[in-house]
Amino acid sequence: MIYMLAMDCQDSGFLEIVLFVKNVIEILQIVTPILLIISVMLDCMKNVTDKEGYNKKIMHRIFFKFLAAASIFFVLPLTNLVLSIFGEEPIQKHPCFENANKEYIENRKKAETAVNNGSSTNKKFVKYLEKELKKRHKIDFDRKHTNTVQNENTNESVNTDHKGERVSFTNFPYYNQAAESTYGTYPYCSGGYTLHTDGCGVFSFSVIASGLVDVNYTPDVVAKWICSNIPGQGNGVGTYSSVFDTQTLSNHFGLKTQKIAKMGKEDLRKYLNTNLKQNNGMIINVPHHYIAVVRSTHGKYAVLDSAQRQLTNEYDYDEFYNTFLVNYRGRGSWWHAWLVSRR
Repeated sequence: MIYMLAMDCQDSGFLEIVLFVKNVIEILQIVTPILLIISVMLDCMKNVTDKEGYNKKIMHRIFFKFLAAASIFFVLPLTNLVLSIFGEEPIQKHPCFENANKEYIENRKKAETAVNNGSSTNKKFVKYLEKELKKRHKIDFDRKHTNTVQNENTNESVNTDHKGERVSFTNFPYYNQAAESTYGTYPYCSGGYTLHTDGCGVFSFSVIASGLVDVNYTPDVVAKWICSNIPGQGNGVGTYSSVFDTQTLSNHFGLKTQKIAKMGKEDLRKYLNTNLKQNNGMIINVPHHYIAVVRSTHGKYAVLDSAQRQLTNEYDYDEFYNTFLVNYRGRGSWWHAWLVSRR
């Protein structure tokens, strides 16, 4: 379990191992009860036909067989029980477990092959990536690119500038990663991938960097620096969470990041209220996506989702918690989060 948590849950080779383990567990959960019933029946027949009558050794053997079978059959429920004690999600919702299926592994192999072959950026390849992302992760890229966004709460139009869209409920800019947006076609490292297909982490970081430090820290600037200084990003896997765990990226852009531990709803409310009031930002790694969160001008939670324009709005805490932390678009609860502040 600890080994799996530390691995890359998008690597096809590792996912094939996880899939094999999943299949073995499923087979054992089916076969074990059948073998147990047959074995117990044979032991009971021996006990009945034993000339000496009741045989304690046979009954002990039956008991230990039940224990062994139970340990195999309930391995996942017991694991989930241990995880729940530490406030973690069931293992079935872990990205390594979710991604370990034939369809996803085949798609990853195609993407990895394209990277190794050095495919150049082209519309056909981008459309293929969109199709696979939509099918597997339910990501719907917003293709509508306008100069304004409407704030549903206040019905105010958005102030904009040439670097990003200024939404009425926060002083932080909004960047959209649609293919036709200002930064959507910008390449993200190698393999023909762009910020449109792989850039949600870049967009989320750029929102806070350009809002807190320098308006020139736009997604293309952040992406160029990442590709030059942090190997392995993009290439169909987006931005690894380890980029935000370390201070390499944040230090360069005058920021610092702090990992937010999972905690109860009310404890998290107090933590965020205290820290977001200080004009800090927050990056959340929801399943297969990153979003930026800051304090709105009305004291609420301003969510800036580069792939979902319709979700970019301000929310009270309960709505924010349920919509983005408990179950983001039907994909499950958040994986990681970081508090981002000025150095």
